[in-house]
Amino acid sequence: MNILFICAGNSVRSQMAEGWARELCDEQHEVTSAGLQAGGVHPLAVESMRLVGIDISQHNSRRISDKLFNWADFIITVADRVEPYSVYFPETIKHIHWPIPNPDAMYAPNLQIEEAYAIIREDLRERVEQFLQSI
Repeated sequence: MNILFICAGNSVRSQMAEGWARELCDEQHEVTSAGLQAGGVHPLAVESMRLVGIDISQHNSRRISDKLFNWADFIITVADRVEPYSVYFPETIKHIHWPIPNPDAMYAPNLQIEEAYAIIREDLRERVEQFLQSI
C-alpha cells in the first residue's frame, strides 16, 4: 500500500506523519508526503521528531501532483485547510481526514512552542499506529 500524507505546506504535520509511518510500518507500505505548497521542512518539526529518535532532516518538501495521486492508495489529509480539496482526489484513492491543528497556531498562556510540537507529534504517532493496524 502507498500512503500519502497531505497538509498545507508539507513542512510540519505531513512531514511528522511521514516520519512516524516510515518508522512504524513494514516493507509492505511505501510512504511520502506533500502539500498544497512546498514550504520546506520546519526546523521545529525536525527537532521534535529527533527527540523521539526519528530523523526527518533529509525529507523533501513537495507539492501534490498527479504523479503522487497515481501512486497513492491512501491519502491522509492532516490539515482542515486541505480537506476541502479532497473532492479533486481520484475516486480510486481511499481518503481519510485527521483534523490536526498547526502547532504554530496553538496558543495557550503556559504552552511553549516546543510543547505544542510535542503534542502534535504524539497525536500523529497515535493516529499513524491506529491507521497502520487497521489496514
